[in-house]
Amino acid sequence: RTAMCFYQHMSNVRGKCMMFFTKEDGESIATEMGTELYPGKGTKVLLKNAQYLCKSGYADPISGLCKSALPVSKETTKGMNCSSNSECPTSDSSYFAECKCGFSSSGKKYCGLAPGDDEWIKARTAFKAYYESTQHCHIAAGWGKCDQFSLYYKWKCAEMKAEYYTMTLYHDDIDSCFKYMKEDLPIFKEMEFFCSRAGASSL
Repeated sequence: RTAMCFYQHMSNVRGKCMMFFTKEDGESIATEMGTELYPGKGTKVLLKNAQYLCKSGYADPISGLCKSALPVSKETTKGMNCSSNSECPTSDSSYFAECKCGFSSSGKKYCGLAPGDDEWIKARTAFKAYYESTQHCHIAAGWGKCDQFSLYYKWKCAEMKAEYYTMTLYHDDIDSCFKYMKEDLPIFKEMEFFCSRAGASSL
């Protein structure tokens, strides 16, 4: 399990076998969508797991280019209340973190994570450790536990904590009953499952 089939265009019958963690900064791993008769011609998307073709483990979701110099959230706004992305600046003046919903009783939103934040770095680092220890596993098994349960749980825990960052924040405007309500939500049940087995807290 060291490579994946990459398609430069969705209409390609055959893809190209590409090794994970081999693409340099600036190389494109985006797949072009659409045809002359199909809406969306020229649009490029990142297929699932394609970011792991990059040495950095990250590709810009808009350009599809591998990138290692990643923007980091401003500590003064990370996880804070916001109404638009423009209120979530990062170390890159042209990049803003996403202003996302959380569990505010008043419907407030919060600044999410930038790709260079510690939470995402931990998730990518955990994935690479898991990946390097499961290369002997069959690709048909997908990204399953294989025989590396601990590394798998650590990766999934870190990934979910980064992905659902704004949903795990506690502010004064978040009802205290949330800590009870979350126990019945599938996302938190799954996060708790992975994190408890990884020896980490889900929140």
